Amino acid sequence: MSTPASNRPGTPPFDAQEPILPPSSSTSYPTTTVYFLTNPSHTNTVAIKHELEAHGELDHSFGADPSDHKQFSYIPWPHTADGTGADILRITKEKGDAIFVDARSAEDKTVILASKGYDDEGEEIIGVEYGRCKGREVLIHWVNLDLRNMVLQEVVEGEKVVIRDPETVDTTTG
Repeated sequence: MSTPASNRPGTPPFDAQEPILPPSSSTSYPTTTVYFLTNPSHTNTVAIKHELEAHGELDHSFGADPSDHKQFSYIPWPHTADGTGADILRITKEKGDAIFVDARSAEDKTVILASKGYDDEGEEIIGVEYGRCKGREVLIHWVNLDLRNMVLQEVVEGEKVVIRDPETVDTTTG
């Protein structure tokens, strides 16, 4: 039996902090969790949330109703030091496809979109892969990843990063 995240030393108690989500209003968008990996200023937090909740070109191309509101549940970062790739790995392993805000998000209006990384056969989770995308487009991308309509490389801008899970690295030889 695994130890709950809130009981593991050195890990933030995300399960204890996740708010009870309000009932979904009349929107075609799912309520999606966004994990902060930093503690931005109030002004930057407002700017990041505004970018995430804004409608973008992808929303229009997918036929989203402009009156629909994007709904996010924001989870604050509980530490003074910013999160790292190890935190992205841990949270994505626990929660599945995830959206992260880091220190760069307020500067360039992008966020991190992470997905579990699988072996070449697509069967075993070997870590996590992630990349950056525009904040206002991340919800459409997250939905497509969640439905497995697209793979991460199709939705991120630039190169994707792969973090191997040290617990799944094959240490056998031969």
